[in-house]
Amino acid sequence: MIMKKNDILEVVASDYSLAGWAVAKPDNFPLFIKGLLVGEKAEIVVTRLEKHYGYGKVRCLLSRSPHRVEARCPVAGQCGGCQFQHIAYDNQLKIKDQLVQQVIERKGQGSYKYAGINGMEHPLPYRNKVQIPFAFADNGNLASGFYRVNSHDIINMDYCNLQSELTNAVYQRVRDLVVTYNLAAVLRHLVIRESSIKKELMLILVVKDGQIGDTRSFVKEITKEFPMITSIFLNYNTSNGNVILGEKLRLLYGQSYLTDELLGYKFQISPKAFYQINSRQCEQLYRKASQLAEITVQDCVLDLFCGVGTIGIILAKQAKKVIGIEIVEEAVIAAQANAKVNGCNNIEFYCGDAAMLSKQLPEEISVVFVDPPRQGLSEQTRSNIKKLKAQRLLYISCNPLTFIRDLEDLKEVYDVGTIWGFDMFPYTSHIELVCRLDIKSK
Repeated sequence: MIMKKNDILEVVASDYSLAGWAVAKPDNFPLFIKGLLVGEKAEIVVTRLEKHYGYGKVRCLLSRSPHRVEARCPVAGQCGGCQFQHIAYDNQLKIKDQLVQQVIERKGQGSYKYAGINGMEHPLPYRNKVQIPFAFADNGNLASGFYRVNSHDIINMDYCNLQSELTNAVYQRVRDLVVTYNLAAVLRHLVIRESSIKKELMLILVVKDGQIGDTRSFVKEITKEFPMITSIFLNYNTSNGNVILGEKLRLLYGQSYLTDELLGYKFQISPKAFYQINSRQCEQLYRKASQLAEITVQDCVLDLFCGVGTIGIILAKQAKKVIGIEIVEEAVIAAQANAKVNGCNNIEFYCGDAAMLSKQLPEEISVVFVDPPRQGLSEQTRSNIKKLKAQRLLYISCNPLTFIRDLEDLKEVYDVGTIWGFDMFPYTSHIELVCRLDIKSK
């Protein structure tokens, strides 16, 4: 049959995509369908067609999976933030395991061993950071919430289950106060960071050009109601791109950082610095990574993409020396401060591109840690790592596709060990992986 947009079909979901959508294959033509579970039958409408695949939307659910649950969130079907709100948590973990296995089988030329995913005993809430877009709707009302999937339309949101009650309460009050004090017209995003240990909060108001309202009264009122707010920033972002934070920061109130704790170490987190979203599960991930690394007092460790220095500082007391590299200058300054706070005198941090600086490293590096963004390691960085020939390489990844791609390249000089999964982002399709690689014996 020739499929057309707006066709109504009866399909059965047979698989999941890495984005968390169900896949049905009428006449062997893949259709991606949001909100459907494997094994469920549904009547769908075809919403978009490409040459080799398409998209559909459920009109009517004809059979129901035993793993389907009622979504906690009233906008779960519209918001692009969570893909798995309608799936029981134990089944979410099974789906993620299957997705990792599929990537290994399809993209990996070697026989990689996968140990499965480590879930959370209490998965909600878990996020220590939220970024909420604000905009005036066509009717003149203020819209705030999260973007509709694959769009810049804002779905109004009052409460997000992934955030703590405190973060939700602060968001709700900020939404009222920015109107009261004439900040709403220029507000693009509200960013809230929360310390999981001390329950302190940092607020960042991302604004565009224009007349800024009464920030002094806003600060006075919000900090009176929520004394746990220890930092408030204005961030100016005049670009039209998808980057949320602009270059210019102005401290309106309090201190310039937030303090959190991982595995007994204290970390100061600056507004732009990368820090793992899920503090509780991050501790489990770092425990496993540290265990796999087997650091000794003879080891010189290189920590690429080091952020505010978390994993490097945790390893420093076991190692001879640690060198951290990070491209965000603000994060490097925070990492240096964190080393002092934690009494680490054998760690150095450098600001710059990982691909360039990793060329200049001494041959004494014996262990390399990498935790890159979703695009994984650049070709140049992989080449530099291979030339360095450190005894052990620990790779932490948030993207199975680029992770396996990089392993396929690195296995030229390294033997790939067991891959371990961690559910850092419950109720979404995202997966965190860690693996140890050992230099091939001559």
